[in-house]
Amino acid sequence: MNISNGTDSKFGGIADSMLALGELGEAFALARSPSDLVAPLGQRFRRLVDSEEAWLLWPGPEAEEMIALRLVGGEGPPEWKGSRGENPDSADGCPDNLVRLYRGLRVGETIRLPFGAPENAEASLLLKIPASGTDAVSSMPVLKCLRGLLVMAFEAIHKGALLSRGKAEWEKAFDAASDLFIIHDPHGYIFRANMAVSSFAGLPIRQCVGSTCGHLFPGMCTDSDIVGMEWTHPESGRMFRVSTQIVNLSGREATLHVLHEVTEERNLASLASERQKLDLTKNMLQGIAHEIRNPLFGISTVIQALQARYAPDSEVTVYINTVLTEVTRLDSVVRRFLQLAFMDDHTPPSFAGVTDLLHTAVGLVRKKNRGLSDDQIQIKSPSPDTLTKVHKDTFSAALAEIVENALAAGGGSTRLTVEVTQTDREIILSFSDDGPGVAPEHLAKVFEPFFTTHPHKTGLGLSLAKAAIMLDGGSIEVRNNIPFPGASFLVTLPLASL
Repeated sequence: MNISNGTDSKFGGIADSMLALGELGEAFALARSPSDLVAPLGQRFRRLVDSEEAWLLWPGPEAEEMIALRLVGGEGPPEWKGSRGENPDSADGCPDNLVRLYRGLRVGETIRLPFGAPENAEASLLLKIPASGTDAVSSMPVLKCLRGLLVMAFEAIHKGALLSRGKAEWEKAFDAASDLFIIHDPHGYIFRANMAVSSFAGLPIRQCVGSTCGHLFPGMCTDSDIVGMEWTHPESGRMFRVSTQIVNLSGREATLHVLHEVTEERNLASLASERQKLDLTKNMLQGIAHEIRNPLFGISTVIQALQARYAPDSEVTVYINTVLTEVTRLDSVVRRFLQLAFMDDHTPPSFAGVTDLLHTAVGLVRKKNRGLSDDQIQIKSPSPDTLTKVHKDTFSAALAEIVENALAAGGGSTRLTVEVTQTDREIILSFSDDGPGVAPEHLAKVFEPFFTTHPHKTGLGLSLAKAAIMLDGGSIEVRNNIPFPGASFLVTLPLASL
């Protein structure tokens, strides 16, 4: 078959244009930004369109910014940045050939080929109309194909940018979250964690990644989906609600743990429960004291009348004195009941130095225990004295109860060290003795009303101390000095400022 040279040239040009469009499609598929379109399009532009000048325009990342890059033709800067809607005729630094193309729009010498989405209508291709009208018409199908490629490429780039921005924002939110997020592989090795994990562990994030979940969170890790599990860090005592989910990340199995801290919530609930128990105890003690004190007063009156009637050396007087002793002891118990029942002090608290309060408490103990040596109680406190705001009398009595209890635990030879430390928000008083310590099964019961290991004690002393400390916004706990002998009472108070 004989084909004329003209026909060969025509079909050869179409074939080359189609080949160039196919190459552009492959190159555009790899583009991640509009600037990635410039090089492949500039290299093939003259194979597609018989035009001597062309520029690619698109909206920049900054608000109202317009970016233009030269594809073919002209001299001078290959790139220009201006404002959207700005007239290039008057724009500073706008290349001359870009200005000519803009002017050509007004006289029909330039084609504007928009390819952006409606919200990015400025994205377009500016090219000079070929000199030959026939060539211009024959180029239109190619231009339509080129525009279609640009539309698809620009939409893909726009969606990719949205996804990248969304991923960056998600990662930013992930790192800024107060909840702890950990992702680890089936062997427990952490490969993703947020900044809350770093803060909790006290380690840089790069050290958290690569650690095992069991090392940073002992006893928490599980390999099954769980929602609402409660976990307490064994060292700090911080409490968390844990949700665990097995997830698939790019074809590999991983475990996601989300830890929401509930320490404050649990402490508030515990405090509310303590107050409720204390209120119930107060009501019970008020009733008991009322039922005992009234008849006790009558018994005491009658016994005292009998005592006045009989001679001091009478056999009856011996029995009378025994009864009076027991009545006095019962009256002391009732007074303790009433002291706890009416602990709420409606007088306002006042500022006081912690060291002064401790010396007052130790003075109260020494009055009751004349045999204490000077070196049995040692107070270590900062200078100048640390201020707190408390009900002085009840608080000093509470401290005295703690001191007396610690000294009694190990007999007459027990030594007690009281140390005062301070943080940004609170004061900590540590009462540490060298006695036998507290039996593990008794640690949770020490502050319960009526609990005692001494047969002649009421078991109300430490209950009263705790109630007085709570009245002033403080807290108290007890722990053994493992591995050393003895136990420590820790009293925490809010720091006061004048």
